[in-house]
Amino acid sequence: MKKQILLNTQGGNSYYYSNNSSSFYFVHPQMKNVLDGKVDGLEPYYKAKVEFWEKNGVFDKYEPYFNTHIEPDKIKQSVANIRQVVIEVTDRCNLACHYCIYGEYYNNYDERTGKQQTFENVRALLDYLVEIWRSELNVSFKNTISIAFYGGEPLLNMALIEKTVEYIELAGLKSIEFSYNMTTNGLLLHKYMDFLAGKKVNLLVSLDGDRDSNIHRVTRNGENSFDRVFENVKLLQSRHPDYFEWYVRFNAVMHKNCIEHDVRRFFKKYFNKEVDISQLNTVGLNPEKLEHFQSMVFKQRETWFDKSKRKKIPANLKDLVSDRMVIQFGAFIDGYCGNTILSYLDLFEDRKRRKYIPTGTCFPFERNLFLTVNGKILPCERMGQNQFLSKVGKKDVVVDYESVSAIYRSKYEKVVRQCRTCALWKNCGQCVFSQKEEDGKIVCPVYISWHQANVFFSELLSFAETYRGIYEKVLNKLMLV
Repeated sequence: MKKQILLNTQGGNSYYYSNNSSSFYFVHPQMKNVLDGKVDGLEPYYKAKVEFWEKNGVFDKYEPYFNTHIEPDKIKQSVANIRQVVIEVTDRCNLACHYCIYGEYYNNYDERTGKQQTFENVRALLDYLVEIWRSELNVSFKNTISIAFYGGEPLLNMALIEKTVEYIELAGLKSIEFSYNMTTNGLLLHKYMDFLAGKKVNLLVSLDGDRDSNIHRVTRNGENSFDRVFENVKLLQSRHPDYFEWYVRFNAVMHKNCIEHDVRRFFKKYFNKEVDISQLNTVGLNPEKLEHFQSMVFKQRETWFDKSKRKKIPANLKDLVSDRMVIQFGAFIDGYCGNTILSYLDLFEDRKRRKYIPTGTCFPFERNLFLTVNGKILPCERMGQNQFLSKVGKKDVVVDYESVSAIYRSKYEKVVRQCRTCALWKNCGQCVFSQKEEDGKIVCPVYISWHQANVFFSELLSFAETYRGIYEKVLNKLMLV
């Protein structure tokens, strides 16, 4: 028997991870000696247990099978059962945030020219989608589709939003329920809050915390936007308290002027809300301005393996959902512990025989379909718009599913070799469309060897040992929300 690689925790315990069963096995000290070949004078029980593990394939190396080809018909069916349609209603904005993904530091998006989305584009897309939603390809029961209004600042083209909502409501799709959501900087909330509340639009307000934390969220004149946004949000809270409680959320972008604890305390104090925390986007950065961008917005960056800087988890575990370490632990359980399912279909699927798609790239149009102001169609608003998959024509929409399939296959074939040896293949968060390509190959920025993964796994198991009961709490708080 080959010597096995064991994980050792800070508490002095040892575990063995089986890729075959997606399970962690506690290893008794005497059993560890057996694994190390030291069997003299030991109880036969532990030798027999190791032999049982060997017989039942615990030690066998499981190689994942990656599928680089997506059938065009499957992509079309994905559109028919889509979860969200994102409409870029304008590329205009009344702020000039320093870290904006459409600003001077990025170069993978269409030039922002102050263009407004046309209703002709929206109607053509909706007509195409309504037809496919009514087809036999739609197998969802009472599917809920979110219509998301995106910008720029969406409220700068409120007329289009109102017209779109009216058109959808007149379509009369009884088998589909529609919801609406929007991300806004809040400067125009005072004008349109009654409409938003009336339609129960799920509203995400971008605000980085107090005035000092909002130093990068400035107007075209370079003025801090905090006071105006704060006043508008408080007005919304007082005028529509129920709507505010149930439909309004906040997002803060972390940069070197933000202290996460202070940001969370601010939103709790003034709005009695938890806040979503976002990291700055690093995809599509202009190489010529990279150094200045990093010096402006980043503190020294922390890695997974940097224990010295990681915040301690409070013993009472009150901040479960928001703590990054807990979120990592939740992802760890989901990807590597083999006792969670991502969908109903997983109940009937043999995980050992599952065909994995390289990287963590979403299945095309599974989650989103994004329409830009220039009529481009993409599967995600986070992708560079130079990677569009289709366009709205003069009168209608034609999606070439064969072409979409070929684009994805080309990307996957350039990265799959790395995926086969990466320890994070079960829980990858990388999008293949955001990765850099060099000499016809895609270089993954988060590739982790099994040796590195052992360090990471050991750290998370130590975390679980330190905070007893964290496993159950994470399942309840993170996996089931």
